[in-house]
Amino acid sequence: PQQLMTLAWVLSLGGEYDIVVNIDGFNEVVLHPTENHPKQVHVAYPRGWHERVRELPRSEIVHTLYRHASFRINRRRWANWFVDQPLQYSPMLNFLWRTRDNWFRQQLDHDLGIITSQWLNQAEVYMHTGPDNSYDDPDTMYDQMVTLWQRSSQQLERLCHANGIRYLHVLQPNQYVEGSKPMSKTERKVAFEPKHKYRPGVIDGYPRLQAAGRQLTDAGVDFLDLTMVFARTPEAIYIDDCCHYNQLGNRMLADAIADRLLARPAAD
Repeated sequence: PQQLMTLAWVLSLGGEYDIVVNIDGFNEVVLHPTENHPKQVHVAYPRGWHERVRELPRSEIVHTLYRHASFRINRRRWANWFVDQPLQYSPMLNFLWRTRDNWFRQQLDHDLGIITSQWLNQAEVYMHTGPDNSYDDPDTMYDQMVTLWQRSSQQLERLCHANGIRYLHVLQPNQYVEGSKPMSKTERKVAFEPKHKYRPGVIDGYPRLQAAGRQLTDAGVDFLDLTMVFARTPEAIYIDDCCHYNQLGNRMLADAIADRLLARPAAD
């Protein structure tokens, strides 16, 4: 739902658009199974959420860090006070300084041990994972991801309509969609990895996206399935084994989108 939240935020800042073209699908079915799901992160959270927040300490650690910093500051102030005294070389004053300084050192060492222990033994907390999002089987996970994708598109369409913006939702092509691109040996060597970690997400997710896209169309959303836009293109399109296109691929994608926009003029 990041696109939906981004558009709402930009509009709240006074942004203005004539057309919003939402090109997605690939990330929505491959990133959660490979990044967030293994860390038990909720399906609606941004990619790599666990990695983004794992270094943020819990409140208990913050409290100990604050106390540790306070001890260090007060220890320094204590030492500076004695340095400024006329009798700084007095054995009695040095004894007082040393006694208090030893106490500060003990407190600092104690807190440092607590901080290290707390940091190393942080349990997974709500901030790291969000609401419980366990699945009985992979099918349930993919169904939930696609349902979230579908709902987000419906809300984007409604948000655009309410603000006089034309909305077009495009399902992007990917080489792991069966039959979507004839490949030469050269392109296949660069762009097709049978054991790629993203391939299962495309195989299991794209048929669901296509079915959900047809439902979006039935619901009045302008939806364009471009998974087969390269199906009759023998020339090389993909530049890696993930999802990215060369200039020819980008131009073909842009032309298909432009044709759709021109074929269906927005209502005044």
